[in-house]
Amino acid sequence: MSSSKKKIAFIVNDTDFFLSHRISLAKMCQEDFETVVILPKSKKNGAIKDQGFRVIEYPLQKTGTNPFSELLTIYKIFRILRKEKPSFVHNFTIKPALYGSLASRWAGVPHIIVTITGLGYVYVSNSKKSQLLKPMVNVLYRWAMQTPKVRVIFQNPDDQNLFMDHQFIPENRTTIIPGSGVDPNKFYPKSLSSEEKSLKILVPCRMLWDKGVGDIVEAFKLLKTNKKVELLLAGKTIAKNPASIPESQLREWEKEGSIKWLGYVSDMNALYNDSDIICLPSYREGLPLSLLEASLCEKAILTTDVAGCNYLIQNNVNGLVVPPRSPKELSQALLQLIEDNDLRNRLAQSAREITLDRYTCDSINTQILGFYKTSQNRI
Repeated sequence: MSSSKKKIAFIVNDTDFFLSHRISLAKMCQEDFETVVILPKSKKNGAIKDQGFRVIEYPLQKTGTNPFSELLTIYKIFRILRKEKPSFVHNFTIKPALYGSLASRWAGVPHIIVTITGLGYVYVSNSKKSQLLKPMVNVLYRWAMQTPKVRVIFQNPDDQNLFMDHQFIPENRTTIIPGSGVDPNKFYPKSLSSEEKSLKILVPCRMLWDKGVGDIVEAFKLLKTNKKVELLLAGKTIAKNPASIPESQLREWEKEGSIKWLGYVSDMNALYNDSDIICLPSYREGLPLSLLEASLCEKAILTTDVAGCNYLIQNNVNGLVVPPRSPKELSQALLQLIEDNDLRNRLAQSAREITLDRYTCDSINTQILGFYKTSQNRI
């Protein structure tokens, strides 16, 4: 590889996340940068290496709060960056945003980019634990963002405004780039058998209370229709996440009715195409990739009026939007979509058209590379 190329290091907290959300960006970067991926140890890291990237592993407890292990994580990242000497570091998700940015500052990295992909449990939950953690996280964000070396990409204006309201970072060091983009070669409509089948409502997300999974289950129980309808939950549990839904609860829901938990699904294109309504009743998002994928598959979307979701979905344009934490209104919107084929088709067609126009990988990644270039010109 040419020594004249600048080096960029991506710091992420999860291999699956990198493969699903950011591998296309890394590939585009390879044209101009020597590209290194820094992430926790995983059996799946070989899939990243197979695509031509050098992988460096670091220790991370995704939901840990032990100060000694957290400091060790920052130190390990610092040591890696001191050795690698990248010109750019791009941090994704909460802990890399905090720890990667602090380590990058101390290692003397000239350009530090952070993408806020969502605010996570601390800012979404109303639990006592989250309220206790929030002041500490606020302090860490201020420490991480105070240097002019840091520039931040937000995926929606609500998260951007929150950071500015808390004085984490001034607006002139931020931008909004909506999401990670979606590949129309991987997600597209498929013609299915015309055989009469049950209507399928798909909830594609991690099994967390903060995703509104409990709300859609309750809404489904309230649903009254003569049509045969199924509710499918597609996503893995996150055992150490405080908002995780226990597997025992998911199994209990399955026993109660036509609810099926599929767990992790590798072929989401096929699943979207086999479904009729895609629902994400989340309490807050960065910009939900699942809704972009479903939109490219030309499916009707139902989501909530919260940050990230309402930036992507306009009510009665490319989906339906209801208040969060409201099973009754979710159920009413579901019934509307179930009973009105024309409405489903109109919303689905609009969703695909808007996504193709604004949210493809090529479009989003080109914006991010442009942000890299402008970051080099700041004072």
